Amino acid sequence: MRNGDFRKFVAHVVFWGALCFLFTVVFCLLVDPYNVFHVHNIRDNGIEPNKNYIKMSFLMEEPERFDAFMLGNSRVGSIHTEKLKGVKCYNLTYSAGMVWEHVDNVKTLLAGGAKIKKLYLGVDSASYGAESSGREQDPIRMSYEYISAHPLAFLRSQMNTARAFKSLNTSRQHQPAENYAEIFYRYGWAMDYDLQGMPDEVGRWGDVSVFTCPEYREQMDRTLSSIAELRDICNENGIELVVFTHPMLWNAYKASMEELEYAEFLRRLAQVTPYYNFSGINAVTVRFDNYVDPSHYRAQIGDKLLDCFNDGAVEEELYAEGFGWYVTEENVEELLDLLDRTEEAYGDI
Repeated sequence: MRNGDFRKFVAHVVFWGALCFLFTVVFCLLVDPYNVFHVHNIRDNGIEPNKNYIKMSFLMEEPERFDAFMLGNSRVGSIHTEKLKGVKCYNLTYSAGMVWEHVDNVKTLLAGGAKIKKLYLGVDSASYGAESSGREQDPIRMSYEYISAHPLAFLRSQMNTARAFKSLNTSRQHQPAENYAEIFYRYGWAMDYDLQGMPDEVGRWGDVSVFTCPEYREQMDRTLSSIAELRDICNENGIELVVFTHPMLWNAYKASMEELEYAEFLRRLAQVTPYYNFSGINAVTVRFDNYVDPSHYRAQIGDKLLDCFNDGAVEEELYAEGFGWYVTEENVEELLDLLDRTEEAYGDI
């Protein structure tokens, strides 16, 4: 090949390579399945967004916009935090969130100038039983802090043309909600009151929804250590910390007791911080129609938690079953005994 022809060949390769690269970048930026390049204008495209990154990006623009935050995985997504009294609370829920990620978020918010009066943290067996490895490579799970520290790794994770093309099919078949963006930015919760409960046959025979990470004991240690760290941060900054357990569906609760040593978690949690207990087999958790799916309770049940937080109001029948108990080191064994007796009383549900 003559020199002139070779130079033309190289020029063509460079031109078409640059064009392909440009197409890949622009296409992925525009499609943006996880909304990470649309943090100011999130779209309901039928695909789970990276809520950790998007919500934190939104909050860090005006850190004093809220003075309280609801922390937790997607199960706190049914709690309408605008109903909490005495605070302006944002629901910082994101899918499969781990407690140590919430701690990082709180540190970031405080460093950014947030004036936090109160923090709410919801936990249960998913807080230590869910798989947590590989999150730095998962475009949905990458945290705000990780992305801020590793922007190139973040960009590489998003420049996936095949994944962007595949997402278009999902988006075409999805009917977006009209008020999706408004709710996301104004409140942060994900489940409204119009979502229907599960039919009995779905709840009874569907996925029990218990995470079974093989390293759950090590993760329990890390989760409790992270809660202790959050407690200390709150004490140092004059922040009130409210920890609570979720009302897991009865079969998920039983499986957590049997497979994930949930009673041990409740016992050890009381040694770290007092908490409100909503776990157990009770008049709420035995009804499948109180749940959107095997993992998530309806907003109507979230209101029962809010009544407890706001006014200490708990229905007498539920309180007698351990729902709404304020648990400390002194009474945790009493609670665990009550939960055992209540489970026996319900028998074969």
